[in-house]
Amino acid sequence: MDRQVFEAYNKCDLDKFEEFFTRDVEFFHDRTGYTESRHDLMKSMKSLCENGGLLRQLVSAQVYPLDFYGAVEIGTHRFYKLTNGKKELISSARFINIWKKDDDDWKIARVVSYDHKNL
Repeated sequence: MDRQVFEAYNKCDLDKFEEFFTRDVEFFHDRTGYTESRHDLMKSMKSLCENGGLLRQLVSAQVYPLDFYGAVEIGTHRFYKLTNGKKELISSARFINIWKKDDDDWKIARVVSYDHKNL
């Protein structure tokens, strides 16, 4: 699922990206603050894409079940900016995603993005 979410992110496929989040998603970011809904998350994502977007590369991830709810994913990723067709590493960060499972449908309900470091 992580691969699918960030494939849409990397391509700025906003319609597909939006499908991976609950309506009441909460996003906690150590630099940009708190986002309290999918609608607000998508406004931020649209702005990011209008400014050229970023490419995300997963470095590591661990996933643990949360009985009767879903799963928690904890990991590290890097972000790149594309400039004149060249990838430039700009930052790394850690993340925690809380995945909610409804029947066979998995969506991200909570995100904590922290320990951002400019590179």
